[in-house]
Amino acid sequence: MTKFSRGNRFSIAEHQERYKEECQRIFELQNRVLTSTEVLSTDEAESSVSEESDLEEMGKNLENMLANKKTTEQVTLS
Repeated sequence: MTKFSRGNRFSIAEHQERYKEECQRIFELQNRVLTSTEVLSTDEAESSVSEESDLEEMGKNLENMLANKKTTEQVTLS
C-alpha cells in the first residue's frame, strides 16, 4: 500500500485480494443460509387484530365507494 495526498492507494493485487475475500465471505454466508434447516416465519401468518380490523374497514370503505360511486375524499368527509 502506498500513500498519496488523497489517502491510501491499493495496488491491483490488493484490490483483487480484497474482492476475492469479499466474494468468498458472501458465498459462505449464502451457503449457510441455504443449508439451514431453520424454519423462517413470515408476517402473513401472524397478523394482529388491529391490522385485521384496519383491513376490514378499508374493505368496507371500498365497497361503499363502489356502491355509491364516490371518491376517496368524499368517503373520508362523510
